[in-house]
Amino acid sequence: MLRMLKDIQPGNPTIKLRFCLDPGDREKLLTLQQYGSVFVLLVVAYQNDEEDRQLIPLEEIFTYVGFRFPGVHQVLARLVCGDPKTVGSLLKAYSLGDYRYHVLEGDKGNQHFSDHLECVNRNSYTIDADEFSVDMPAEWFAKEPPQWLQKWANLWHKYDPIDQCEFRRRVVTAFAYKWIGAIFYLISRTALVLVVLFVSIFLGARRLQPRQLFHPWKGDIDEVWPEYRSQWKWGRHSWIFHYKDGRNGIRFWPIFVSPPVFATLVTVLSLISRHYKMGIVQLVTSILSWSLHHWTWLIIGIPAAYAGVYFTIKGINHYFARKDKPSYQARLEAQRLKREKEMLKLLSCPTATSSDVALNLNTVPFRKLPLKLYYLDTKRRWCKTFAG
Repeated sequence: MLRMLKDIQPGNPTIKLRFCLDPGDREKLLTLQQYGSVFVLLVVAYQNDEEDRQLIPLEEIFTYVGFRFPGVHQVLARLVCGDPKTVGSLLKAYSLGDYRYHVLEGDKGNQHFSDHLECVNRNSYTIDADEFSVDMPAEWFAKEPPQWLQKWANLWHKYDPIDQCEFRRRVVTAFAYKWIGAIFYLISRTALVLVVLFVSIFLGARRLQPRQLFHPWKGDIDEVWPEYRSQWKWGRHSWIFHYKDGRNGIRFWPIFVSPPVFATLVTVLSLISRHYKMGIVQLVTSILSWSLHHWTWLIIGIPAAYAGVYFTIKGINHYFARKDKPSYQARLEAQRLKREKEMLKLLSCPTATSSDVALNLNTVPFRKLPLKLYYLDTKRRWCKTFAG
């Protein structure tokens, strides 16, 4: 069985987990590795039907789980194996906490993994896995920052920050250089609304509303047309304004052959051709020739440079792989066996008296763990998650 050793500290909504295997399942693990990389699929099932998922390479041994909601929640794990890209599709989500593939079934608080997990090799089911429930009181979570600071720091972000570290990064960004983006946004949005108003009036639209000029932080630009919605439709008339209530709207010519637009375009080209003393056809040909001359080196040069680097690296790898090939393959096999032996040793479940010691990162050689685990361990001490 895949077991999870827990380190829950009162007052902290982030817990540390260590994975280990019972002695009888270690040989099964070696069999699973024949079908691809082995991962731990960790799922936190909240009471509000949302989920948090992690896909952890088994050799990392540790992980950290930061809860987003107070209450009693279920934590489940299962070994999965297969191609990393294929298994990684289990993490594809429509939005935060709403995943594309369902992996759990059952009632709230008593859920279990589905017998038909998408994108997972069926051989993964030969090893059972642990699960547990944990209670996260509301007072364990971080306190909410002031509302004015939240609005400024979270401006233009799709989701609210999950923890204090993320919020502090947003605050630093907001006061460091977000104000530059805000000024640019105000200027560009105002200019865009003016262009939309001008073009709409030029095309004959009526009942336009310029309120977006005075409320740049609210609504969308298409609110300039309160009575209309625009769409492209190929037929007798391409540019059409429709009333929102379905009544027949005002029909226009296609935008590029509309008489006023076409007349303006011809006038501009005529003025430019007179200035440069050439015909309109010659002017258009010159513009196309200039564009091709200045963009050809990008169209041809970038793929050529990429191909040169690719084949150079491939040739170097082929040279060193070919050199002393039998002993090279033997060294790779020896290194693989050594890694398997070390991993099985690290995955051994400790005794009850040594379980607290086993949850300490320092009990594992430094080079055996990725640096991100030490970062997450430090983050756990300084950054609490916010209650959703």
